[in-house]
Order: sequence, then structure tokens, then C-alpha cells
Amino acid sequence: MKEHINLFQPDLLEGTLKAKTPKKKQLLGTSAVVFLLLFIVVFYIQDGKKQILLKREVDAILQQRQQLEQQMASLGVLSGEKNGAGRLLTVEAILKERIAWSRVLVEVSRVVPEGVWITALENSAEKGVRLDGFALSYPKVTDLMSSLEVSPLFQDVLLDFSRQNSGERRVDFSIHTRLKQAGPENRLGKK
Repeated sequence: MKEHINLFQPDLLEGTLKAKTPKKKQLLGTSAVVFLLLFIVVFYIQDGKKQILLKREVDAILQQRQQLEQQMASLGVLSGEKNGAGRLLTVEAILKERIAWSRVLVEVSRVVPEGVWITALENSAEKGVRLDGFALSYPKVTDLMSSLEVSPLFQDVLLDFSRQNSGERRVDFSIHTRLKQAGPENRLGKK
């Protein structure tokens, strides 16, 4: 007769076959591995798509750069020109050449006397700045011209025309002037 009772299943005892895991645990482990592999594959695909988009963007930028270099070469503006024949255009040089229109407009608004209204302001390289507008009287147009002449931004102020508007009590006018080249107040590069 046996002196003890064994409650273990015979396949769980030492030396017997390995214990069989329940099917649910095996399925859960397998599905976790499959999910992890699927996540890695999706992440890899997304990363590949991002790399393709970035490569396209870099190629477009390089193409745009090449086009700009060709345009600069056709204009004769090469940054590598060291001889005196070519003029180097740097950001500083370009800023010095550009007109600070905000300063010009502030000056125009400062010099326009009461009773005068500017309706158009036009700039052209050959003709200079043209101011069109109307005033309550001829002396107001004269005051505007005087103010423009003493302004630090304007020179060569000329009256194109002034005439009494037949339908209304006002004087229409057109004035041509040029911006002074020497003054730093109308340049962007200097303050």
C-alpha cells in the first residue's frame, strides 16, 4: 500500500514530458509577437514614406537653387567673381541699394500740409517719384512743394501741373521729385 498520495498530474512530475501550457496562453503569446512584428513593419513603411518625401523636397530645393544660380550667372552676378570686372552683390550691398519706403511714406505724411491730399504716389527709375493729389487752394500746393524741397529725403521738386477742378472747389496737381541718394535715412542698410 502507498504511504502518500500524489495530486500532481503525471506529466508535470520531474522527468516526465514538459508541462503543456494551456492553448489560451499560447495564442496570447503568439498574437503578441505577431502584433509586435506588424507594428515594426508599419513603422518601417511609414519611415520609408517620410524618407521618400524628404528626398523629393531636397531634390526640389536643389533644383530651385540650380535655377537661381543660372539666373545669377545670366545676370553676371557671380559671388565667386574676384576680379574688378564683376560687382559682388551681398545682402548688405542689396540692402544699401533698396529704398525704405516706410520711411519715405512717413516723410510724405509729415510734409503734407493741412488741406492737401495725396491720391497717388508712383516711383520710376527714370522719372523719380510722382505725387498726385488735390488741395483746397493754390497756396496749399505751394506749401507742399516748399515742404518737399526742405525735406531731407527729396530733391529736384518740380510741379508738373496744377489746375482748378471745374466741378468742385479744389486744385488738382501732380509733382515730380527725386529721392536724395546721399542720405542714409531713406536706405534700408543704414539706420
